[in-house]
Amino acid sequence: MASRALVSVYNASSGLWVDLPTPSNYDASSSTLVDSARNSVGVMVGDVIAEDIAKIELTWNYLTVAQFSAIAKLFDSKYGGDFFNFVSYFDVVLGDFESNNSGTPTISTHRVFYVNDRKVKVAQITLDANGKPIGYQGVSLHLIDTGRRA
Repeated sequence: MASRALVSVYNASSGLWVDLPTPSNYDASSSTLVDSARNSVGVMVGDVIAEDIAKIELTWNYLTVAQFSAIAKLFDSKYGGDFFNFVSYFDVVLGDFESNNSGTPTISTHRVFYVNDRKVKVAQITLDANGKPIGYQGVSLHLIDTGRRA
């Protein structure tokens, strides 16, 4: 069986899942959103709004310009991407991928994420004949769960 990408993004314009390159670091967290306050005696009162809201922080030691451009365009409507995307990812709470039994990503089994920070460092990189970098170091991408499910 072929290995899966830790993170795949559904590109609605092409109708295809796009596997992101395996990151150098995969930092994941899960949060519970609570609407809370304190009552007149200082006791917290509140309601859970949503459980298991995921945040995924991906970093790569190095990506080519083309690799980073392809990833960034998935989240940019000017290039056929979307701000909100279905994402297949390794869920650290579940200890597995959110997918159907076959292991194939499907829209109905994935969460909707939006992209936050996208960063690259252009340092100690080889330039092409036109003076453009051929790659980036210290690339990062943060994906935030919207709480919406398919």
